Amino acid sequence: MFLRGIQEMGIIYKVTYQLDPNIIYIGQSVLSLNERRRQHERNPNVWNLSDDSFDKILLKKGLDNWKWEILENNLETKEDLDRAEISNIKLHEEKGFKLLNIIHNPYNEVANQIKDGKKHSNYGAVKAWDEANQNAHKARYYTGKIKPVINLTSGNKYKTIIELRDKEKVSTPLINKLCETGEPHPQNGNQYAFLDLDDNPILKEGHNKSYPLLQKIEIVEIKTGTSKQLTQLRQLKLF
Repeated sequence: MFLRGIQEMGIIYKVTYQLDPNIIYIGQSVLSLNERRRQHERNPNVWNLSDDSFDKILLKKGLDNWKWEILENNLETKEDLDRAEISNIKLHEEKGFKLLNIIHNPYNEVANQIKDGKKHSNYGAVKAWDEANQNAHKARYYTGKIKPVINLTSGNKYKTIIELRDKEKVSTPLINKLCETGEPHPQNGNQYAFLDLDDNPILKEGHNKSYPLLQKIEIVEIKTGTSKQLTQLRQLKLF
């Protein structure tokens, strides 16, 4: 089932290459560790990624040669996740670990910036979310770290599920489900879809179906002025 492994709280996780434990990857997710691992290992677009992307390195070095573990959990907001990820990346880099994160890979020119005549790793992770940095942005998109979403009913677009969740007060598991099935929101009837890298909705078969929705109507008795509410079923073809 699609919702398996999805959780409300976020985690920071570390992946260690067991044949050389000095090589690691650190990431964040609102999924369970098992589900996030499954996304990395089964990325259908892996061969379209750059050679220094984690998913491609993971596959080339053998899926069974990695240790997965949670560093922090129960992180409630996107800000908490970003702060914890940056902190753990900085800590491990200072300890001499070789990070496979694209923006922190010392062999990736995009990952470094010149400051005071020296190279410094970009701890701030700003470039990772900056669409102008295409390598980092695409890697985050393909590995599921960012999932842009659109409310098809209102036309509002969101850069991440977390942003939609906070603005429209819809839980992340429900957003994922509605985007994958194409079904309308059970209370307000809104339809949602993920966006591709070109900002186009990724429509599923369910987006074109008709759905029965409950509609409350009020009947007023003219003579007495009293009213009563009835609930009727109506068919809506949203798209």
